[in-house]
Amino acid sequence: GGQERAEELITCIDSVVDDLANRTSGAAVEDGPECYVGAIGYMGFHGLLSTEPAYPPFELVDADNCAGGLGVEHAFIDKEKLLDMDPDILFIDEGGIDLAMEDLEDPAFRTLTAVGKGEVYGVLPYNWYTSNFGTVLGNAYYVGTILYPEAFADMDPAQKLGEIFESLLGEDVSADMEDMFGGYMKLDV
Repeated sequence: GGQERAEELITCIDSVVDDLANRTSGAAVEDGPECYVGAIGYMGFHGLLSTEPAYPPFELVDADNCAGGLGVEHAFIDKEKLLDMDPDILFIDEGGIDLAMEDLEDPAFRTLTAVGKGEVYGVLPYNWYTSNFGTVLGNAYYVGTILYPEAFADMDPAQKLGEIFESLLGEDVSADMEDMFGGYMKLDV
């Protein structure tokens, strides 16, 4: 009996995915900055070296994920591997932000290009034994504003996240997410 609601949800998700694709079409991945996401939750909280090579928000905006070639769903990489990747932009899953910030106190990680340029950003966690697709889509908009500011100049990712939650859940719970985790922000490291 939920066919009509299911169709609404499909239409909402398709619309968001299409909008993201339209905003990033023509953006050459190889010309963009290399990025990395750390502190990905995987059967618990983890620090900077926990990543997702096929991080959905990156894939939705055609981001150049420097961990993308690892060929696994989730990876715990070695410190030396991250230093070798040396991303231009670093995203931290706020579920593991405390552990990641401890990791970033390591002098070796202070040499990362992203850290030196102040290009470190918090994204909301979307996985904890399941996936919150609204957060995946919202994170993709936020990542897009960082990687392709001109293509996303007309929108506020926090507001868009609220709209997505409203469409998917019937209410905007983005303020609750921000209260729990911090929300979309540049991190001071």
